[in-house]
Formats: sequence, structure tokens, C-alpha cells
Amino acid sequence: MKKFKYFLLILLLLPLTSCFSHANISEHLSLNKIIKLSSLVQIISRYEIEQCNGDNCNTYKFAATSTGSIIKKSRTGSYILTTGHTCNPAFGVPFGIKNIFIRQTTLAVDSEMKTHKTITVDFDSKLDICILHTKTLNAPLIKINYNNPPKQGDVAYNYAATYGVFGKRTIPILEGRFSGFIWGFALYTIPAIGGSSGSPIFDAKGSLIGMIHSVHSRFHHLSFSPTYDQLMKYIKSNTPITAPHGLRTEWTDIPGRKSRKIYLEPNEVKLYLKKIQKCKCKGIKCFAKNLCIK
Repeated sequence: MKKFKYFLLILLLLPLTSCFSHANISEHLSLNKIIKLSSLVQIISRYEIEQCNGDNCNTYKFAATSTGSIIKKSRTGSYILTTGHTCNPAFGVPFGIKNIFIRQTTLAVDSEMKTHKTITVDFDSKLDICILHTKTLNAPLIKINYNNPPKQGDVAYNYAATYGVFGKRTIPILEGRFSGFIWGFALYTIPAIGGSSGSPIFDAKGSLIGMIHSVHSRFHHLSFSPTYDQLMKYIKSNTPITAPHGLRTEWTDIPGRKSRKIYLEPNEVKLYLKKIQKCKCKGIKCFAKNLCIK
């Protein structure tokens, strides 16, 4: 009789135990309630390279992918956070090739697989941070934690288009821990590989605290981010309410040509476009002689 009573008691308590456990697990895993997939984009960097040896000229084209997140609105569009080398045309230099001119264009692909043109607001090669701007992408912003830097051991989540894995309403979701600082970077135990560059790192409340820009070459579970302070300062400094005209995304190692970042002024934008459209001289020699673009 006693065994029957115990058995009956267990049957009565079992549904309560199951419901309680299910509620906890569901609440813990439902990141979609606090992080919107539509706030993430895949970045496609396209490089067009002209290279000449004497009279023989060749054109190369290729593309690379990374990840971005929508961080702020402007009067005319949205700002996207990604990694610095995503926006640096020098990153597209093929190994060992000299005397080249590179022009880069950068596109953002949203969660509905629609493509949007962007301009490069600015990038910092040392911090490996970039801000893009697009006029056509209208999506919710990610939340940003401006006040509470992560503490060692804190859980962290990462949304990244690793190896270009990015589909309609689909993106890999990874997690790890903030592990401190090394070599001037913030260290996270988040798996990362090609395509993870620029991917946002969130705290347990779904707010931005970091961004993956690189990974350990031998152990891909050690990823690196700008420090919290560096990242927050850069975001605040490069997302004005009126979007700037951005940069010419070009690079060359040809003597006599400037390879530094060139910021476009309002009048220069029109002149720059006219020079490209009217230029009859084509190929790398024209650029080397400054016949078309200063």
C-alpha cells in the first residue's frame, strides 16, 4: 500500500517537474527574443585588381565574405559595424603581386537575402574596426551595452556567417566566455573561422560588447576582439546623425600614387564621379599617370 502511495505521489509530481524544467531551458535558449536575426547582415567585399608588366595588363576579380551588424540609424539610412580589413582595399592584394591598382566595392546582404550597396564611413587598421553606411537597408538595431564592460568568465554569444554560411532567416549562433585581455585585444573562447570577421559578440542580455576580428591560427576556439572601451568609443565617434560621404575604397603600390585613405568632400563626390565617367583612358597606366583621377 505504501509503495502504491509513493508511486502515485511521483506521478503527481512528474508533470510539475517537467513543466518547470522546460520553462527554464526554453527561456535560456530563446535568444531570438532579444537578438533579431534581421539586425545581422553578411558583408561581401568585391575587389577589382589591375596589374601591368610592361605593355601586358591583366584584370583580376574576386570576393570575400564577412559579417556585420546594424548599430545605428542616420537621417538617410543605417550604420553597419564590421571588421576593419573588410573595408580596407589593401586586404585584397594578392600575395606577391606588385604594381597593382585595386578598387573595392562592399555590399550588405540582409536576412531576406536582399543586397544593399554601402559606402565606407571609415576604418581603423590598428583596431580592425569599420563602419559602413547604407541608404536602402531598414532593419531593427542591435542593442549596445555602453555602460557595463564584460567581466572575466561572463558568457558571450556570437552571430557569425562563418565560411559564408548565411541563408534566409539563418545564421550560425555560437557561444563562449570572455577570458580577459592579451596582445592588446579582448579574448573570447568563441569558435571562429573565415567569415566570422566583423561578427558581433553579445552579453547574456543580448547587448553588444565585442566584435570578432581575428582568430588564433592553430586553435579556432580562441577569438579576438577590440577591447570594450575601444569599440564603444569608435562606434560613438563614427555614427553621426548626418552620414558622411565616406572614403574612396582604392589602393595602389604604384609610385606617385597616394595609397592613404582619401575622405570625400561634398563637391569632390560629384567631380570624382564625373572624372570616372568621362575618362577615355583605361587601364592601370592611366591611374599611374594621374590622367583620370587625382
